[in-house]
Amino acid sequence: MGTVFEIIISSEKDEYELRVLTEMLFENLDRYEKLMSLFIDGSDVDYINKLSGKRAVRISPEVYEIIKTAKDYSQATAGYFDITVGPLMKLWGFYRKRDSLPSEKEIRNVLAKIGYENIVLNDEEMSVFLKKEGMMVDLGGIAKGWSVRKLSQDLRKYEIKNFLVNAGMSSVYASGSPERSEFWNAEMPEIKGFKFPNKTITLKDNSVSVSGIYEKIVNLENHKFSHIINPKSGKPESNVLMTAVIGEDPLECEILSTAFCAMGIEKAAEFLNKKKGLSVIMVFFNDDNYLDMIKIP
Repeated sequence: MGTVFEIIISSEKDEYELRVLTEMLFENLDRYEKLMSLFIDGSDVDYINKLSGKRAVRISPEVYEIIKTAKDYSQATAGYFDITVGPLMKLWGFYRKRDSLPSEKEIRNVLAKIGYENIVLNDEEMSVFLKKEGMMVDLGGIAKGWSVRKLSQDLRKYEIKNFLVNAGMSSVYASGSPERSEFWNAEMPEIKGFKFPNKTITLKDNSVSVSGIYEKIVNLENHKFSHIINPKSGKPESNVLMTAVIGEDPLECEILSTAFCAMGIEKAAEFLNKKKGLSVIMVFFNDDNYLDMIKIP
């Protein structure tokens, strides 16, 4: 996942008991990382990718759950969220450095390997098969949200009611409230050239996830390109600078914050008309090429 997790607990429980609990939860996080990482030899994701186009791979319940959820949301977002974008990330130099822009032909060739519909799941065997050789799954757009949700569920299982789980300031879930306050606070990221009317988001039993084209950048031929790649065009997004999604489920919020960056404002608004219980803040370049903000609804 390549991020720092933080757990803040407001509780009258014994301090030693809480320390033991959080140590156990962080050990679980390490185990999830070793299962989900694209870059760890022998991880579930590594095996799935190495055997793409060849055979199905039986995997852990955790990774199977994530991939199944990802496929469902890929369908719900009409493919704007797609964990099979790995070959495009590789092409644009996010996995291994390159100096030149990919050609249109290279992009077309790689797009043939993209598509969540080519992920075959077998619930009985808990196996995953990628139909096309050279396909890759990359859980970077879902792993943090899933982990935040899992940590939150585990904390509740141990009767912890007031807590905040923070994954790298980009995926946050808050339960209950801290001592001497009604809400937990999360801060919007710093964006060069733009000032938020209010940088603080108040949270109570809900979540916020932030995705932006400023997070990971590659420089190719004196141009900067974002890690958020449109699975349909095969190219990095450049119009929507940042999307913050606020809702009850940190997993859903993370998925949609990525999807909405690729969708753009109009398609995101159409999606939200059908999906209640969410609010979205988007920072984008307007028609005059100035940064602007919209909140939906």
